[in-house]
Amino acid sequence: MSQNEVAKALLGMAEALRTQEPPKLKMAIKCARSSLTLQINDEMQAICNLQLGKLLFFYTENSELAKTHLQIAYDKMLPMGTFYTRDRMHAISMIADLYIHYQHWPIAGIKSALRHEISTSRGYPVLTNKLMFQLIEILKIDKDVEGAIDACQTAINSSSGDPKMELYFRITRTLVNYQLMHEESNATEIARIGSMIKSLEATPEDRVHLEWLGETSMTLFACVMNIISALVQSNPGRVEKYYHLVVKHADEIIYKSTRTPQEPGVVRCINMIKMTTLEMMACCNVMACRPQKTLGNIRDMLEMCHRSSGPLLYRYFAPHIQYVLGLQCCYFRQHEYAEKHFISAINLLHLNDCTSNNSMALLNLNLAMTYLNQLKMADYYEVAEKLTAPKIAQCSQMLKSNVKLLSAFFSYLTNKPNECKALVHEVLDDSKAEDFFRLHGLALLLMSLIFPVDEKGVKPTVDWSKKSHDHVVIMWSHHLYERVLRAAGVDPNSEQYQLVMTDQEESRKILNVDY
Repeated sequence: MSQNEVAKALLGMAEALRTQEPPKLKMAIKCARSSLTLQINDEMQAICNLQLGKLLFFYTENSELAKTHLQIAYDKMLPMGTFYTRDRMHAISMIADLYIHYQHWPIAGIKSALRHEISTSRGYPVLTNKLMFQLIEILKIDKDVEGAIDACQTAINSSSGDPKMELYFRITRTLVNYQLMHEESNATEIARIGSMIKSLEATPEDRVHLEWLGETSMTLFACVMNIISALVQSNPGRVEKYYHLVVKHADEIIYKSTRTPQEPGVVRCINMIKMTTLEMMACCNVMACRPQKTLGNIRDMLEMCHRSSGPLLYRYFAPHIQYVLGLQCCYFRQHEYAEKHFISAINLLHLNDCTSNNSMALLNLNLAMTYLNQLKMADYYEVAEKLTAPKIAQCSQMLKSNVKLLSAFFSYLTNKPNECKALVHEVLDDSKAEDFFRLHGLALLLMSLIFPVDEKGVKPTVDWSKKSHDHVVIMWSHHLYERVLRAAGVDPNSEQYQLVMTDQEESRKILNVDY
């Protein structure tokens, strides 16, 4: 038996070990690795490196070794002609996935190889489309705006005969446009995408192609959208309801992915969904004065980062963790510690991430508010300079409205009531338009410090605050309501007055609990 035949036998044994129940993955990897110790020809070396690279890619976290073997396989197959086109495309696709997940190798060679395969390989449209998506993602990571948009347009033009792929690439272009240029697509393009989706939904065989993540993963995505909506509307009850659903199903998917190979992009998506959910639940627990639960959420985030292969999950969420800890310190009135956490979050923020502009502005906003709470005016001026209208023009409407509230608070502290009133009215208008209930309540309460507020004005904030479990707003709004009732001559022994006092005292006790 020749050495090439022995190598084939070892690869066959590796595959048998991989597919048996339960799989013996370590032994499978040893068999594949042993095949490379033999004196075999270049063709067999390419095959053995590819199989070993695939095993390491799907079943281990040894990204460096997986990338090395896949690169050797790709380089050896390149001059071998069209017979190895499919294997070669698989190899470069896995290398691209490794780069997207880890981002610590030179990018030029990977982009060049992807472009070469996309332009020259024929007969494997599914793989070609996958490579195109990976190229667009890598160009996006590299902040190559022109290259990413051009690649999207090329993909759209080449898929004009395949409606589902044209739809995918049009959606991709919309996302790239927003993430890199912070521009929303025009109404015509959105309408066209909507029309294409409806067209595909019309027939059962085409409808299947709209289920991008699978039923469970799409359910998770829908839950996260509901959590974001509930958080914006300050409804922690709904947040907690969907939080438990997300954690349960996400853990199931993540556990299955350790047993059965899945597309790395799916696992990354589920990891991001769970981490985002944990962060939002932590923010709710901060507002509800549940510090132990907040720290529990942060512990779960850190554990998940350490369990995840690669540094990207921690790199992205480390600033978020510091931000939540800063909020926690604010609620404990430990302003110096809050400063340190917000500054640490700013230092940890990766400026190449597509949401970094909004995140940086949010952190500066909280840092500025912390300085104002301590009357550190020189520090406040330095940070406020980074929150001027031109510098936050590309940020979210909620953040812009919060910056206006910060400016209104500054005007109040510096005895500029008319300026404060004008800014508060802007915040109130923004809040009504966007359903920012908490922001509306805070703006109204700030207004009450300089101008009279009647019962009709404060009652909705009082009612909403009890649903939000935000004890700072509960205590403040109920204290204001007490003053309004007293001024209106309401009997202190009446049920209405006593209820206001009871709710106010309960929140006062919760806020003063010493943990």
